[in-house]
Amino acid sequence: MTAGQILNEILLIHHSNENVDSILEQVELQGEVAGKYPYELSGGQRQRVNIARALAVNPQVLICDEVVSALDVSIQAKILNLITRLVRERNLAILFITHDLNVVRAFVESIIVLSKGEIVEKGDALKIMDSPEHFYTKTLIAAMDF
Repeated sequence: MTAGQILNEILLIHHSNENVDSILEQVELQGEVAGKYPYELSGGQRQRVNIARALAVNPQVLICDEVVSALDVSIQAKILNLITRLVRERNLAILFITHDLNVVRAFVESIIVLSKGEIVEKGDALKIMDSPEHFYTKTLIAAMDF
């Protein structure tokens, strides 16, 4: 399926008033992307189409699981800026799941650190990144400094 067909299917199932072009525009893609297959798109374009898929159902919470992990740093920044804008414009809450602590430091307000499925630390992101209390959090942050 093309990107447009993928998005149109979601819009039809959810009886949305939006159209493919407007959803693509929201994620800063041009209409010609609609006629392309995923293998014809760059990694950043594919990620934007995935974000558009999530937005098509008009969510209150956007769950981003490793949303920038396979992208180069410049594209990561563009995707994070896009998500920030969408969260603000659409009044979305965001659950951002990542192992990239550099992204955490630059992007999130509060964090929850999990170890073996248990919460070991939570609170203000910068405070935890600068002064972690739990051994596991300290280990993660120390590994980041390579």
